[in-house]
Amino acid sequence: MKVKKFPHSLLLVSIVLFTMMLLTWILPAGQFEKETVKVGELTREVVIPDSYQQVKSNYQGLELLLAPLRGFVSAADIIAFVFLVGGAFSIINRTGAINAGLYQVIKITKKVEPLRYLVIPILMLLFSIGGATFGMAEEVLVFLMVTIPLAIALGYDPIVGIAIPS
Repeated sequence: MKVKKFPHSLLLVSIVLFTMMLLTWILPAGQFEKETVKVGELTREVVIPDSYQQVKSNYQGLELLLAPLRGFVSAADIIAFVFLVGGAFSIINRTGAINAGLYQVIKITKKVEPLRYLVIPILMLLFSIGGATFGMAEEVLVFLMVTIPLAIALGYDPIVGIAIPS
């Protein structure tokens, strides 16, 4: 029996993009008017009912092909930083230091049971400090290679390992 392969993710994204591009030529453009409303201490924009009106269409064409390149250019600093952190992480991982560190954490938490419950809050606090001080957001993806095995070794679900650096 031949197994049908699911189409590549880039093909699916391309189909969606081209479909949306074609719809800019088919569907009329329009918008609702909005007003700012203060609710307690928060301000929100809300749609004014029955205020829909058609506006000039912004047809999309070959600009769609340049959109990914413009996205890469605007996010170049983040992409470079993730590559650098990922490369450094890979080099450190090849030395075995990360596995040795994980082994030590697990060994200590097995000896002192209450520490098992403190590992995750401490790691989450460290990642929170990293996010608050120097804007570490996308860079935490690299650390999933450590937090998922750590969570599993501590007896938690892999989802906990994903949630730690998030």
